[in-house]
Amino acid sequence: MARPLRVDFDGAVHHVMNRGANQQVVFLDDSDRLLFLGVVAEAVKRFGIEVHAYCLMPNHYHLLVRCPKAQLSRAMKHIGQVYTQRFNKGHDRDGALFRGRFHSILVDSDNYLDNVARYIHRNPITKSMADSRVLDEFRWSSFHAYEGRVKAPAWLTTDEVLERFPRAGEYSRFVYSTKSDRITAQFYSCEFGRGRVLGDKAFVKKVARRAKSRADGLRPGIE
Repeated sequence: MARPLRVDFDGAVHHVMNRGANQQVVFLDDSDRLLFLGVVAEAVKRFGIEVHAYCLMPNHYHLLVRCPKAQLSRAMKHIGQVYTQRFNKGHDRDGALFRGRFHSILVDSDNYLDNVARYIHRNPITKSMADSRVLDEFRWSSFHAYEGRVKAPAWLTTDEVLERFPRAGEYSRFVYSTKSDRITAQFYSCEFGRGRVLGDKAFVKKVARRAKSRADGLRPGIE
């Protein structure tokens, strides 16, 4: 059986996530969260990636990343290794922090970029905390920067998503609304895995053609 494919090419957009090994917490306090975002900023500068959204949960993170120079693997390796080294030093521990290599989904940014950003920003909402007002209090995502409640850091790119919502407050209403839940649930109820693609049939075929020599394991998501 062919190994599932990781697709990367110039300009590709990926929804990236990783979890703590054995579900362990990877952010113990706010200083850890600031440390992680600082490492992300380093990766943006060093590898030329664009970060369009993020969310830091206690035992995992989400990033929405565009890679103009197809540097996803190198950038995420830097983030994972450097953060682990600094986290371990700060907390007097050693060993792996994350459960392994990051997982990514290749995103059809023309059709799904705003939906994936919404999914990432809604991540703090759980079954036990279903009231979307939790988003008003949650500090560790890029949502408040999108709302204009805090200044966006220089390394965060918000224009590409926000230009799809020209009216003031329109993106916030989109995130708070439950009308798009069916669309995101259709794909995100699947397990994260290597080679996943979020796009229509035309996009999946385009990716398959582009990665033809390595595409045996390509598995489409929503069609």
